[in-house]
Formats: sequence, C-alpha cells, structure tokens
Amino acid sequence: MNLATLRRGRPALPRPFTLDPLFLASGATTFAGFARQLGIARKNVYHACHEGLTEAQADRWANRLGLHPCEVWGDQWWNQT
Repeated sequence: MNLATLRRGRPALPRPFTLDPLFLASGATTFAGFARQLGIARKNVYHACHEGLTEAQADRWANRLGLHPCEVWGDQWWNQT
C-alpha cells in the first residue's frame, strides 16, 4: 500500500503520461508560465513532473492548450486509452 492509497482511502490512479511532451508543446520556458497557460497552481505542475499525469489530467491539460492528447503523446495516447 502506498502513501496515496492511505491518504485517499482508495487505490491511486495510474499516471502513464509524462509531462515533458506537453511542456514542450506549450512553448513555455518556465513551470510558472506553463501553469499560467493551463490555469492551474504551480504545485500541480511540479507534482505532475514527478508523478506523471493520469489519463483524465493528460486529456484536460492538452485540451486547455488547444491540443488533442494524441498530438502530444502520439501512439501512447491510443495505446493507453
């Protein structure tokens, strides 16, 4: 059992998507700028950098940048979903 399970009382969701491709696609140069583009707190970006993104986060964050997740993660998107 990991810390996320203990904290939430349910199993943690898989986080198969790395942040790097989305960060590069955004054109941002800093995490602060990236967070502003997404309309989220910088701490969420740092967390995703270390833990990865869930399918729902990857979809939502890519859409906020005007992209489809397959434009960011390519075949990985179709293979995971």
